[in-house]
Amino acid sequence: MNPFKTQCGNEPDDVLETSMARVASALSDPSRVSILCALMDGRAWTATELSVVADIAASTASGHLNRLLSNGLVICLTQGRHRYYSLAGHHIAGLLENLMGVSMRTHKHPVSSTPVSLRYARTCYDHLAGELAVNIYEFMLREKWLEAEGTKLTSDGKMHVEKMGVRLNSRSRRKPCCPCLDWTGVKDVSTLVAMLARLSLRFSSKKNG
Repeated sequence: MNPFKTQCGNEPDDVLETSMARVASALSDPSRVSILCALMDGRAWTATELSVVADIAASTASGHLNRLLSNGLVICLTQGRHRYYSLAGHHIAGLLENLMGVSMRTHKHPVSSTPVSLRYARTCYDHLAGELAVNIYEFMLREKWLEAEGTKLTSDGKMHVEKMGVRLNSRSRRKPCCPCLDWTGVKDVSTLVAMLARLSLRFSSKKNG
């Protein structure tokens, strides 16, 4: 039995499969992947900037961006004569992170070309990543600031982060934290590492601001 047919109800049988195939096709080009990875920093970029990152002509970048736009992977904001592109949302950032993790798992002994400084600490869309994030995540689990599955703060965890000056929004629809796969080769690629969604990043920004 095809589970898609059961879940799609009255929709044509191949709607979900076709939609998934289109998104996968949009992700199948290395230049488009380079563009999406650049946008993982959470900023909005111009087409010219993205063409430099992907090492392609501006006209080629424009075509790739239109493809990404039509598949809902990026959005475009216009300010005056300039157009700025960014990821369509947190769900796209999560999709890319999972894809990075899966891609790394296809190599038995991956050799990372990521600079040492980025392997140690970086931001990924709106959260911390790298060795520093791994250490924070493991510390929070060890000290029972997080529940065993690592997706919720315990009462002790809430107390400690609030003491640090982090304000927790109980009305937010986003999870305060959730695990994702590391893609830099910092640890075994099957290891779940810190995502802490805005939690630690907000704290760090406040301390450095």
